This record gives sequence, C-alpha cells and structure tokens, in this order.
Amino acid sequence: MMRRLNFAIACMLLSVGVFTACVKKDFDAPADQTNIDPMLKVTHTIAQLKAMNGVYNPNTGGDTTVIGQDVVISGIVTANDRSGNFYKQLVIQDSSSAIMMLIDANNLYADYPVGRKIYVKCRNLWLGYDGGNPVLGYVPNEQLGLTSIPQQRVGDFIVKANIGNPVVADTVDLATVSSAQDKYYNRLLYIREAQFDDTTKSYTQPTSTTNRNIKDCAGKTLVVRTSNYSNFASLMLPKGKGAIMGIYTVYISSKATPQLVIRDTSDVRFNGTRCGAVSGNILFGENFEGYSKGTTNIGGWINFAEVGNKQYAIDSFGATKYAKISANASGQAIVRSWLITPGITLTGATNPTLTFKTINGYDNGATLKVYISTNYSGSGNPTTATWTQVPATISTGNTTGYASTWTPSGNVNLNAFSGKVYVAFVYDGADPSTGTKLTTTYELDDVYVVAN
Repeated sequence: MMRRLNFAIACMLLSVGVFTACVKKDFDAPADQTNIDPMLKVTHTIAQLKAMNGVYNPNTGGDTTVIGQDVVISGIVTANDRSGNFYKQLVIQDSSSAIMMLIDANNLYADYPVGRKIYVKCRNLWLGYDGGNPVLGYVPNEQLGLTSIPQQRVGDFIVKANIGNPVVADTVDLATVSSAQDKYYNRLLYIREAQFDDTTKSYTQPTSTTNRNIKDCAGKTLVVRTSNYSNFASLMLPKGKGAIMGIYTVYISSKATPQLVIRDTSDVRFNGTRCGAVSGNILFGENFEGYSKGTTNIGGWINFAEVGNKQYAIDSFGATKYAKISANASGQAIVRSWLITPGITLTGATNPTLTFKTINGYDNGATLKVYISTNYSGSGNPTTATWTQVPATISTGNTTGYASTWTPSGNVNLNAFSGKVYVAFVYDGADPSTGTKLTTTYELDDVYVVAN
C-alpha cells in the first residue's frame, strides 16, 4: 500500500537543490572489491519505480510517496561522492531511467564505485523530489523534504553486486537538452560538442555552489553546476571546445532549469578549437569584450550619427559583449548611424576575408549593411568618402523577439580592395511620431579580417 504526502509551496522554497554544503573527508577509504552478483529478483525497472510517484509541481512542492510493497530495482552506479561534487548521494541507472539516492554516509565511493551493480529493496523508502529532481530516500523531515537513508540502515535496503560493469552514457547534442527533458533526469549524458561560455573563471566561487554555462556553436546553452567542496572547485575552466559528460539534473521554480553535474574534470574534454575561432593571419579583430556596458566610445572605431543622434553602444547578454544599435525610442524620423573600424592594411595580404556575426530583434524593416572604403580619412564625417557595399549575411526576420543564435556573415572576400581599408556597418531606421517605424535592433560581434 502507498501513502502520498503532497508538499506545500514551502518545499520549493526550502529545497537546497542538488547539493548540500558540507566538507568531504580528505582521505581515501579502501575500496570494496566484492565481485559477486547475488542475482536478486528484480520486480521493477527504475522507470516503473519513478512512475509510482506524482508529477512534481513547483506550486505545491510536488509529491512524495512511500513504497509500501516489495519493490526491488537494480542499477549501475554512475556517480558517487569521490570528487566531492556529489555529497551523500549515489546515482544509479538501468536501461529505462535513472535516480539519485540520498544516503547519510561519507566515502560512498569506496563501497559503491562507478560501475558497481546494486540492488535496492525499496519497501519503506520514499520517492520524492529535490527542487524538482527525482530522488529516492528516507522519511520526510519537518521541512517536508526527504531525509537520507541512515548509515546503519543502508544494508537493509542496498545489496552490493559485482563491480566493473560498463557505464553507458546517452549521447546527445547540447541543443537536445538545453531545455529540460525529464526522460534524461539523473542519467549520465555525453554531450558531443560544447565549450564554456566564459573561460576567465574557475569552476566555482570560493564559498558557494556555482553555475557556469556551456554552449554549442549555435549558441544553445546549459548550466554546469559545481559544488565549492569539490576537489576541483578552484581550477580554471578549460578554454577549448569538445565533449563533456555528467549527470543531467533539473531545478524547477517558475520554470525548469536543466543542469549538468560533472563527476570530476576527466568528464570535461575541451581540447579542440573553440567555436568561432579565427584561423589564418589576423589583420584585424574585435570581440568588444574589453569595453564597459553602455559605452559608445569603442577604441579606434568611428561611431558616427549621420542623421539623428543614435550611436552604437556596448551591451551584453550573459558573458558575451557586443555592439548594439536601434532607432527604438529615439523619436527621430530618420536614423542613419555608422560604426567604422580602424584602418586595416591589406598590402601584401593573400585572400583577405571579412567575417562577423549578428543577431536582430523585433524586426520591422530597419536595415544593417556593410561597406568598404579605401579613401576614408579615418576620422570625421564618412559621407565625403567613397563606399562600396559588400555582400554579407545579416540576421533578419525575428519580429517578436530576438534570434536565439548568432547569424554568421559568411566569408566576405576583400580581394577587390588594396592598401588601407575601412569597414563600415551602417544602420538605417526611423522612429517618427506618426507613420512607419523602422526600429529593428541589431547586435554585432566578432568582427575579423584575416588573410592566408
């Protein structure tokens, strides 16, 4: 027989998420090498076990359910507390699903190494949620969260089997799991291609569990959540791109936020070239990261308002900075604004190429075009010089919001130009008090000119 306890909203507010702050002991316990499978009869898959509980609802705190019948599951350990990034937790999975177990003991990795098969006798254990993430634990506490299985009772519920079993990760693209996917909760995932968004930071802040974003080359993101008690907390984030593994969890408040929890740094294999990295001889490069948000003084660039007074300004989203322009709220019938690079010398360059990327938002017809000049003076009014428009791909068509990913310009061939050149990004818009408004926002980043 099963009893359910529907949690109040306090459960969500009091949830501490996947991690509980505590210090891991700094010595290694001897590993348990028992390698006998007792071949207990399994009555349920992990998916069938989880289905016994109600669906999590952040407005009510979800459900907890006591298992009042003889239910036996088995699974392979995919994560433990060895690095300190999981604390008093084991994660197990079978072919159907995965679940996190709450166990009030330290050095679990000695008895439950990754790859060990275990059986769990679930009668009198409880199914619940930790911030929306499915867990299996002991009785609810006064705060309506599940307690951990007491150390002295672990043997009543968990039966160890053989070690060295294959640990199989589900291979996915980051885009597949950048929004919460409940079928993957607690499963070990192998994400084929990603990189940390901001590589100037360590895995965590000194005194708190920390979220760091990874992203793919299309701009899809996922949180990597790391405990400040992990033994790699102070290490700097790797600068390259590659594959990453970890346990896929979730935190649900007003929305579901998926999180990846790595087991240690061997799960991160970011040794390749980053997305958008430029190869060849760089003649000019600008990623706008060195400027303060809101500034219009972009070193060496000419920021010129030909008609109206709107200028490009530095803005940011997450850890990424870029130059931004819009006629919105200007009240000006005509807006024409130029952002011009410093002079770029093409003399002796072989196959010079311009690249950049853009995002547009609330597109209602304003345009962004690219021009090249070989006779601009490098200061003042650009309209006295000769400018040639060059073909480039610009982000368009996002009428109700912003594009979710950057649009690459493609390779803009500059072989037709020689000597010193200037690249201009020219915005044409309008925000009249009456009549047609052309107030599309454009964001510009990663402007490079390279040669072979």
